[in-house]
Amino acid sequence: SDEAATLVVKRSILIRGIYEIWGDAKDYVEIEDKLNTFVEENKEMINTKYGTENEWSFKIKVEGFGRKYTAEQQKEIMLRFGFMDILQIGKVDLSKPDIIFWIIEEIGENQSKETLPKRVMFARQISLGNRTLIDHFNVKKRDYIGTTSMDSALSLIIANMAKALPGKLIIDPFTGTGSLLV
Repeated sequence: SDEAATLVVKRSILIRGIYEIWGDAKDYVEIEDKLNTFVEENKEMINTKYGTENEWSFKIKVEGFGRKYTAEQQKEIMLRFGFMDILQIGKVDLSKPDIIFWIIEEIGENQSKETLPKRVMFARQISLGNRTLIDHFNVKKRDYIGTTSMDSALSLIIANMAKALPGKLIIDPFTGTGSLLV
């Protein structure tokens, strides 16, 4: 369920997010067929979950693995999905949408700008990981850094493995500068 997935990812800093893949294809022609099939096969679930007309809001994000896109390029990619009827019945809300859809292209490393994607996916975002904690707890940004301070990402992973929570007693296994505890 979405709720169970959200609980799992809420504690994670290594998971970028959890997504429900609606379509996965080698190109844009195939993705259109796969998405139409998915929507047709899941019409009852989609209508139950989202309603039939203007009852929900959405936004679309574009991600390219191996490529950065300008806002104009992202818009062009989004417009390729205008065939999806479900996007016609929801309202666009860029600030607080009910649903976030992702268009994900896999390009590959060090490819030219003309290289077509190896893979195209369309997904619904279920929940994002807690990667912002890495920056929030980064000891390198604090005044009391020691020469042996542990990397914040590694500290968070260890704390997560120990199931550390507010109010719990935690003993620093390294007895050093205390960066793990910070």
